[in-house]
Amino acid sequence: MANRGNPAEAVPLFRQAITLFPENANAHVCLGQMGINRSGLTEVTAMEALQAWKTATTLVDYCKHSTRGRCACRCNVVSIGENIRSLYGEKQATYWLTKRYARMSGYKEGTEFSPVASTPRDIAKLGMAPWSEAAVSASEALSSLEARFGRNVPIEVKVTLAATILASLSVLDDRDVGDAAMIKRAKDRITTEPLAPFIGDDEWENVAPPRTNFLGERETIIETMETALFAVRLILADAPDLDPEEAIMAFLFHLDSRFRDGVTTMVIQKIENDWKPDSLVYVPAFYIGDPAELGVEPWRGHSQD
Repeated sequence: MANRGNPAEAVPLFRQAITLFPENANAHVCLGQMGINRSGLTEVTAMEALQAWKTATTLVDYCKHSTRGRCACRCNVVSIGENIRSLYGEKQATYWLTKRYARMSGYKEGTEFSPVASTPRDIAKLGMAPWSEAAVSASEALSSLEARFGRNVPIEVKVTLAATILASLSVLDDRDVGDAAMIKRAKDRITTEPLAPFIGDDEWENVAPPRTNFLGERETIIETMETALFAVRLILADAPDLDPEEAIMAFLFHLDSRFRDGVTTMVIQKIENDWKPDSLVYVPAFYIGDPAELGVEPWRGHSQD
């Protein structure tokens, strides 16, 4: 009934199944689905759904990641949801479960989700090694980046800005070329997801190939470079001697894990292509998807002017 588009009518049947067979994990899983993946269509709240999934994980709840009765996917999602509720309240936990998790679960396994933190200062509360105070301060300073750049900016421009900031931070200590190994280490040291990411996985659903190659337009380049400079200055304002690796961590913290992977890959490829960086490095995301589908020539560089 739920799969036919009548989840609200299915809910009382799931509840009846739980009453009749309280140790049937699948009944609890299905009730949880009604409050997470069918949010807004049923009376099941996200918190009730979270509890239903938690109950399921204590029973024989099989999935392809488990043959021993504890679904690793739901165990992880329940743990993250409870941490968010504990640290930031039910409203934030509801948003994460019904919006961010529900949107991403179609292409990301439950085991792939990382613990969520609002700032690196919260990482220690999750039982992880705390960051240095300088790295925490630098990352917190970047919370104003979204407000400066705006929410309605095309994702291609956001990716370009992220790669430009990252590439620029990689040469903070006046090295001749960026250090790919340092970037990889910084990325690997971040084992959390941001509560409110600058670039989120859920933005992909609005992506379409650009009609024009606007990432090569002069105004876009200047705006991106100015915003990147603003971000670098924010990071260094309170910690001018901040270690470059920690500076990179401070920025990457604000990207969802898959965007961290994508943006760092872009920058590392540029480093490995014998680039000659200046104090700011422009790394444009020319396209998202197959370039053959765009029918445009990529913008390949710009003059010193």
